[in-house]
Amino acid sequence: MKPYFLLLLVSLILAACSSPTPQVDQALNSTGATTVIATDTAASIPTATPTKTATPTVQPSATATQIPTESPTMIPEPTSTNVACLNKAELVRHLSVSDGTILLPGLFFSKAWRVKNTGTCTWTTDYMFVFENGADFRSPGETAITQVVKPGETMDIQVLLMTPYTPAVYQANWMLRDPAGVLFGVGDSGSQTFSIAIVVKELVVKERKYVDACG
Repeated sequence: MKPYFLLLLVSLILAACSSPTPQVDQALNSTGATTVIATDTAASIPTATPTKTATPTVQPSATATQIPTESPTMIPEPTSTNVACLNKAELVRHLSVSDGTILLPGLFFSKAWRVKNTGTCTWTTDYMFVFENGADFRSPGETAITQVVKPGETMDIQVLLMTPYTPAVYQANWMLRDPAGVLFGVGDSGSQTFSIAIVVKELVVKERKYVDACG
């Protein structure tokens, strides 16, 4: 009896301790490999619901408002009214020693011209009457204008000269000069000179014979 009782007791203990094993169906796939399929339904594992990623809201960029700039107003430059004037003269007449006058050698004399301002510039005392070329009459190189002569007015110009010692025909020329150093004279283009032309001759003393009435 004892062996049978021990065997029964061991069987009960083993039965109590053993747990049901899941049934596994084995099936051959087309390749001959054995696929193990669990018959127990696995406990449903809750899948984590993906958290929605917050989509960043793009803030509208501030549109820079362009402030219209005012175009600078161009102020026209004033037109210069200082237009260059014109220097021009006219010989009215010779006041002394006309051309062709015969004079003695080494003689001092005065030559004068009457001149009219036919230009648009006013002649001031800064204007000069200057020797240009010709014979040496011992005249000064320049003579200052002694009065203001407006356009249309006249003046007399006079220079002191001396005749050469050698008898001959002599001519000399003068012109006017403005403060800028520009020469001008008479004629349509203002390029003709004020001139003098004289003849220098020796004084011939004829001898006189005296007859002695007594003899």
